This record gives sequence, structure tokens and C-alpha cells, in this order.
Amino acid sequence: MMNNLSIVVASMRNEELERLPQITESLKGLNREITVIKEKSVSVYKEMNSVRNDLAKLQENVLYTLSQSMKLSEVCNLLIIARVNLYYIN
Repeated sequence: MMNNLSIVVASMRNEELERLPQITESLKGLNREITVIKEKSVSVYKEMNSVRNDLAKLQENVLYTLSQSMKLSEVCNLLIIARVNLYYIN
């Protein structure tokens, strides 16, 4: 019985040793995939930061444009008031 148990254990050990290279290759493949995912994550993070910066610049430009258009409307209002005053003066 002990002899049979020895044979079974040796057989299992040999099977595991045969599978070890496959397991090693699988782990290497997983490691490569993880590396690719990390690189893509860094790339996506940089792109997100770039988009965030572009949106901030756009917001600044929109706010500046709005402030300028408000000034323009104020100038137009002043011109209208000046015309009305000139009309009543003449």
C-alpha cells in the first residue's frame, strides 16, 4: 500500500512538473497583459488631464468672450443714449 502511495505521489509530482512550464508561460502572459493595461491607463490619464486643461482654457475663453460682449452691449446702450440725447438736443 505504501508502495502504491509512493507511486501516486511521484506521478502527481511529475504531472505538476510537466505543467510548470505552461503555468510559467501563462503567468508571463498575464504579466505582459498587466503591463499593457498599466501603459494604457497612464496614457488615458494623460489624455484626461489634457482634456481637462483644454476645457479649463475653453471656459476661460468663454468667460472672457462673455465679459467682452457685455462691454459691447454696454457700449451699444451708451451709443443709443447718446443718439437719443443728440436727437433731443437738435
